[in-house]
Amino acid sequence: MTDDDIDALKAGRDLDELIAKVVLGKSWDGSELINTHDGKPAHLPHYSTNLVAAFDLLDVLRKNGCEFHFQMHPDGVLSTLWREGDRFHCHQSDAGKLPLAICQIALKSAMQSQRESMVMP
Repeated sequence: MTDDDIDALKAGRDLDELIAKVVLGKSWDGSELINTHDGKPAHLPHYSTNLVAAFDLLDVLRKNGCEFHFQMHPDGVLSTLWREGDRFHCHQSDAGKLPLAICQIALKSAMQSQRESMVMP
C-alpha cells in the first residue's frame, strides 16, 4: 500500500479495522471484540471519525516515540507525524477532518516501518 493509496482511503469502519490491525497490531480472533450480525467487530473504536478515539491512537504513537503536529486551513487540516531513531520518518496527510488525517499518517508510518523491516537484516 503506497502513500497515495492511503490518502485515498475514506473514513469508516474498514479504515478503523485496518488501523487496529496494521498500526496497533491487534488480531481479531474474537477474544477482544464481539462480532455483530454483519460480522463487524462491535467494540472497535471509531478511529477515523471520532476525535477522542483518534487522540487515543495518537497517545499510543507518542509512547512509541512519535511526534504529531497539525495545522488548520480553509480546506481542512494538514497533519504531520514524525519519529526519530535509527531513521527519521515524516508523514503528512491533507485530509479534511482531523481523525481521518491522524489515521492516514499513522498508517503511513506503520507501512514505512514494515517496508524497512523487510529490507533491513
